[in-house]
Amino acid sequence: MRRFELRSSLSALAALAGLMIVGTASPARADLELQITIDGNVFAPFTGASGTFVTNGITTFNGVTVVVSSAASNSPGDPTSANTTGATNKITVANNAAHTVVINYGDTGFNSPTAPPALTMTSQLGGSVDTKLAAGSSITFQSYADPANGQNSTPGTFTTGLQNTYKQGNVTAAGSFALTDATPLTISTLASPYSMTSVTSVSIAAGSSGAVFNFSSSSQLTPTPEPSTIALAFAGLPALGLVWARRKRA
Repeated sequence: MRRFELRSSLSALAALAGLMIVGTASPARADLELQITIDGNVFAPFTGASGTFVTNGITTFNGVTVVVSSAASNSPGDPTSANTTGATNKITVANNAAHTVVINYGDTGFNSPTAPPALTMTSQLGGSVDTKLAAGSSITFQSYADPANGQNSTPGTFTTGLQNTYKQGNVTAAGSFALTDATPLTISTLASPYSMTSVTSVSIAAGSSGAVFNFSSSSQLTPTPEPSTIALAFAGLPALGLVWARRKRA
C-alpha cells in the first residue's frame, strides 16, 4: 500500500514538474520588433506589443551610433491601410573606418486589409544630411509583406523592390535627400494574418568621421482602386467643369 502511495506521489510530482516546464518554455512573444546590426554584429532587438511603437532604440558599436526615435505599426490594420513607420533614424560616425548598418523593423498579426480585392504596396524613405558622408557611401530601402506572418521576415514573395537611386540629393552632400519610390506592387491574393517588414541598409565609406544624418521611412498596403471607380471619377470631371463655368458666368 505504501509503495502505491509513493508511486502516486512521485507521478503527481513529475506531472507538476512537466507542467511547470511547459509553462516556462514558451516566453511571450513581442510582435513589433526593431533590430539594429552594425558591422555584422546583430544586437538584441527592441520590442513592443503588436500595433504599438518602440521608442529610443539606441545602439553604439565600433564608433557608430544608431538612434531610432520610433518604430511603429497599425497592426492588425484596418480596411483602408496596413502600415509600418520608422521615424527619425539618426546615424553618427566617430571614426574614419568603413562601416555597414542595417535597420530592420516590422510587425506581425495584420488582419486587414486582405486580398482579393487587390492591394497596392508602396514604400518611401527620405531624410537630411547634417555632415556629409565620404564619397562612395550609400543608403538603400526595401519593404516586404509575408503571408506566413514571420517576425521581421523578408521573403521574395511580396516586396516593393530595392530602392537604391536618389531622386533628390544624396548622403555624400549636406542637405535633404530622398530615394525614388519603388514601383507600387499589386497583390492579388493575401490572407490574414500576415506580417510587414522594412529594411534600411547603409554603407559608410572610409573617411566619414564626423558624419551625421537623419532619415524616416514608411510602408503601406492599401486597397487598389477598381478600374470602374477610376473611370467613374474621370467621367465626373466634365460635369464639374460645367458647374464651374456656369458659376463663373453667373
